[in-house]
Amino acid sequence: MLSTENKYLLAKDEHGNLSEWKKIAFLKHFITKDFIEIGDYTYYDASFTDENPEDFENTNVLYFPTNGTRLRIGKFCCLANKCKFAMSGSVHPINSFTAYPLFWNHLYNPEVKSFADIDPGPEHYHKTYGDTEIGNDVWVGYDALVLPGVKIGDGAIVGARSVVTKDVPPYAIVAGNPAKIIRKRFDDPTIQRLLELQWWDWRMDDIMAAYDAIMHCRLDELGRFAKQQR
Repeated sequence: MLSTENKYLLAKDEHGNLSEWKKIAFLKHFITKDFIEIGDYTYYDASFTDENPEDFENTNVLYFPTNGTRLRIGKFCCLANKCKFAMSGSVHPINSFTAYPLFWNHLYNPEVKSFADIDPGPEHYHKTYGDTEIGNDVWVGYDALVLPGVKIGDGAIVGARSVVTKDVPPYAIVAGNPAKIIRKRFDDPTIQRLLELQWWDWRMDDIMAAYDAIMHCRLDELGRFAKQQR
């Protein structure tokens, strides 16, 4: 059974013994940057590549944030190989005559004066970016890119090589460049009930007891498990 102490996925070897598969890492154990928050059981899968999943915060989180923005990723998320999250430091002003960055380089490091000590100001940007927030039980597909300030709801799926430029509702499937909603995973009443149940916040023992109900979409049964916990 999964434990919050697991750093890597446990898989059976050819002899049937459990061992760590060190290409799939539970990220919260390897995050050192204070602007990144990762929930329990969220993993990054670097299988069949030369990547080290422990390097996620350096290779998959692009640029430093500005204005104190953060990257928050919830529990039980599946992050596929090469998916990336661009922070607000990647944004250039586009409402000026130039988007060339060196004139305002001091924004990244106020102690360093570049060509000129000029602050473009928020009016020069397309929008002001807040935190990037990924909900719980979200699957981000291979080589997808999530842009600054995007909010992705619980249970959503982001297709491979998508570029997510706008917020994604809970339990929506999005794909493309820019990513658009393909369909919802469930009908609206089911989505609302799942958001109320929040199974990802249950104790692992309770989640495993409700395993069949979760996997086979037995919503009423899942609700009964929820009542037993109260």
